[in-house]
Amino acid sequence: MCKMKKPKLPQVSINYMLEQYEQLRIQSGTIKKQMEDLSTKIKSYAEANGEKDDRGSFYGETEDFMYGKTIRQSISFDKEAAVRFFDDKGFKGAYKEVTDYVINEAEVEKLISAGKISLDDLEDITETKTSYSVLVKRKEAVPEAEEKTLAAASVKKSLFRKKGDK
Repeated sequence: MCKMKKPKLPQVSINYMLEQYEQLRIQSGTIKKQMEDLSTKIKSYAEANGEKDDRGSFYGETEDFMYGKTIRQSISFDKEAAVRFFDDKGFKGAYKEVTDYVINEAEVEKLISAGKISLDDLEDITETKTSYSVLVKRKEAVPEAEEKTLAAASVKKSLFRKKGDK
């Protein structure tokens, strides 16, 4: 059996790499903290000064950037409430018990489609988690013709706003 030799680096080289790695690790922590702080400030600014969309996100723009506070929601079953609901309705196929209850989402979808579970019922047995992420996107150069169209659309949009709206 042939033994492969491990490549050896000079002690100076490995020490240099370790030193660089340590410095980069420190810098990355500092950079992440600064980005989190900026993210919080940008989201607050977007909420205070941006346009709110129908989902609850906020968007704004400067000459060079589009920015925003974008909403992210996830919905999951409140397992105890869901199991009580399914038991009360006799929908035993909607979950199975292992060491914990596992909701059979395909079966629940069938029950909803069949009209046996209403959206209000579904809301009662699910939990919605909301979080926000920051959006920062550099604007791309827009051809002059498109720029004029966008400007006209912006003026038109502002005419339809109610007084007091942003």
